[in-house]
Amino acid sequence: MLKDRYGKHTRLRKIADLLHDTRGFVLIFALVAAAGYILAWVPQGQDLLRTVTDVNPDHSSGYSIQVFWLCLSVAVLGFQGWFWARAIADQYEGPQDHWAARMYLVWVPRILGLVPFGLLFVALWRVQTPNAWPAWILAGLGATFLIFLWTRKSAVKSMEGASDRLASQGRRRAAAAIDMSLRNLKPFLFYAGIVYALIAMIIVTLEPVSLSVHFGPAAVVLTACSLLIPVLTWLSIIGNRYHLRVTEALFVTIVVFSLWVDNHEVRHSRSDTATQQAAIQSRPTIEAAYNRWKGQGLANGTYPIPMIFVASEGGASRAGYWTGAVMSRLEAETQGEFSKHLFAISSISGGSLGVAGFVASIHDEKLAKAIQAGDAKLPDIVSEFVGQDYLSPALAGGLFPDLLQRFVPISFLPDRSAALEKGW
Repeated sequence: MLKDRYGKHTRLRKIADLLHDTRGFVLIFALVAAAGYILAWVPQGQDLLRTVTDVNPDHSSGYSIQVFWLCLSVAVLGFQGWFWARAIADQYEGPQDHWAARMYLVWVPRILGLVPFGLLFVALWRVQTPNAWPAWILAGLGATFLIFLWTRKSAVKSMEGASDRLASQGRRRAAAAIDMSLRNLKPFLFYAGIVYALIAMIIVTLEPVSLSVHFGPAAVVLTACSLLIPVLTWLSIIGNRYHLRVTEALFVTIVVFSLWVDNHEVRHSRSDTATQQAAIQSRPTIEAAYNRWKGQGLANGTYPIPMIFVASEGGASRAGYWTGAVMSRLEAETQGEFSKHLFAISSISGGSLGVAGFVASIHDEKLAKAIQAGDAKLPDIVSEFVGQDYLSPALAGGLFPDLLQRFVPISFLPDRSAALEKGW
């Protein structure tokens, strides 16, 4: 009986040690699943996908280069999830031939690699666009990736056999080239992942607009997650090697540095004191604003004059689109009476985008003449304005330099608002 208890205790201890050594699997799962969950079930995430799939002026689906980058970013994220989970297994459990928990160490990395494909398939299916071909492309890529995982070992053995045959035929250089490629492939991918993340961080910090707009917002999010995996996994491996609690240390670093590091300071436009004071003095008081509004000739006999207040909440591109669409439609249906009765607007975040598009459009003389001539329609003009990709630069700025700044004790990196300004 004592022997049974001892054997049971030993098995539980081995399981606990295995889970402790591979706790990096949880971190990888969090990264590969978080982006997919946001895109699949969060309304703002669904909006990100619609910006990729709804590419035509009538917001119907079609082909866009961003669909290609979306599929590629999913494939990269899946590969990163599988490869770095296998790196954790190889680091602590040794060669695969010596694995005791073979099923766990083989299939958990595979599942981690397939999670992005599955979640993005669901996300694209839930977008409910008329054409679901991007979802089926991702399903095909996921199946191809699974076949790659199943046949990878056989392919390696075939290459090793080819190397042996070349060596037996006296072609030692060709055999050595194959052996060197097989031997150095894993270390190359290991360090390439770190270098890739570093280069991407530098590029996006210096130019957060052009590449992010080209890739699209969904691909930006997925790429950021795929670049975090090698960095955090590498830090975790180093921490375990030297008995350091890396995850806890990173969390404490963020909390401590946040006490004095702030790269979100509001930037001032370049102007002298006189110009600033003149701008302040020119701001109308409530009474002056009311008198100006009433002096537009709105009086209509003894009937009360409607005074309109607009409040628009945040909500990324969705809030901007609906705010601009509603206000421009009201303006068009009332032949301009809506803006005359509009006294004040309060908006935030995405809603401010729709407000800015509407206000700028009705005060643009060229657009006003085009609308009067029947050459343009205000709802279409505002919809085109708010439909531009202003989100990708903000996401790139937030997920790259702004995120890195949390771990730096000196505030010098630009925040996401600076990327948004450049995007405008």
